[in-house]
Amino acid sequence: PVLEKRAEKNIEIAQFYMKQKNFKASINRLTEIYEVYPQYTRFEKVLLLLGRAHAGQSKLLAEEAKQLANQKQDDKAQM
Repeated sequence: PVLEKRAEKNIEIAQFYMKQKNFKASINRLTEIYEVYPQYTRFEKVLLLLGRAHAGQSKLLAEEAKQLANQKQDDKAQM
């Protein structure tokens, strides 16, 4: 029961990080549940959130890459 509560607290923190678009921190918290609380009974919830966090991180990285490419084109155009 104590470990379940600790794992649930990590899930709450991971969800907070996702709302803040800090997907790396969320992924770290969710991965910690897997590593530290292997007896946790609701891993389907952890896996679902982990998938969402990875998707969010991927989207952020794609947006950053696009911005860098646009900035590079703008820099070349100004030369």
